[in-house]
Amino acid sequence: MPAVDLEFATTTRAGKLLEWLRTDAAKIRNGSPSAKWPHPSLAAFVLAHGQPFAAGDIRAPPRRLARSLAATHWRVHGPFQHREPFLNAQRCLFLDELERFVYAEGFVLDERAGYPEPHAWLSLDDHVVDFTASVPGEPPRGSEPLQLIGASEHRAYIGVRFRRDYVLRRTRETGRLAALIDDWEHDFPLLRWPPADFRADERRGRS
Repeated sequence: MPAVDLEFATTTRAGKLLEWLRTDAAKIRNGSPSAKWPHPSLAAFVLAHGQPFAAGDIRAPPRRLARSLAATHWRVHGPFQHREPFLNAQRCLFLDELERFVYAEGFVLDERAGYPEPHAWLSLDDHVVDFTASVPGEPPRGSEPLQLIGASEHRAYIGVRFRRDYVLRRTRETGRLAALIDDWEHDFPLLRWPPADFRADERRGRS
């Protein structure tokens, strides 16, 4: 059974994204090389282990934490990078000394774009903090992408929350900050050989 809360997803903006995930996961045919994998596609993995995330306003104290983290990123790494959600989110995760944020990967659907994209963001009490949000059809404004900290009403997110120590271990093994699920360079290890300890079940992403 999928881990995604279907009742919640189908009554919110996440419903359209959920239907797309189901349709995409169903496209894998028996003759496909990945058909015998535990998770034959990115969509199948997210359906099995993911959840919808609240993509609306967040309270003032958590918002201050998110803005403080963004400021720390600016001091250490400079501006956030356009269309580099995995890099931006993982950098911020490792700058979060209080370990309040959880790293998440999955798909985002902007209702103004009409199609989902693989994406990464941080979660604070299961609310989206997205440091790499672009506006469909518009060129980037300034040196950074739009940062969605409690202002993502046009977007739906479904993804997997990852343990902090798992993200750190993978970045050390691969020597890069990049997608964990869509890791084609290493033959999709999460889809083919998913370990038992990758998913964060607690809000702070430890176990």
